[in-house]
Amino acid sequence: MNSSNSIKSPAWKDLPVWLRVIVVVGIVNFAACLGMDSYFGGSALNGYQKGNKFYIGSHGRYTQVTEEFWDFSYVHGISMYATHLSIFVGLALFLNSARYKIGRTEQFAAGNRP
Repeated sequence: MNSSNSIKSPAWKDLPVWLRVIVVVGIVNFAACLGMDSYFGGSALNGYQKGNKFYIGSHGRYTQVTEEFWDFSYVHGISMYATHLSIFVGLALFLNSARYKIGRTEQFAAGNRP
């Protein structure tokens, strides 16, 4: 199959601004979560509470932290799932939008078939 005749995936510049913003926020949020987990020794999603003590965890090792930090770590961990879900939903909406389908139809009309 000749690559010049194949249908191309949308380029970064072809994505709408709102989707690019969601993708960048998701990547930054993921990097921040990963960095914090590495620096502090885990996250609240992998940790636990026991009485008035709060522990963040990673790979079976737990570190005691304040309740405020545990709450922050928990919310930040949940936000990572929310941003990733937003990326997937936004991409699905874009790929099923009329704007993207019109572009693909024009590629077919120009003879660029798989």
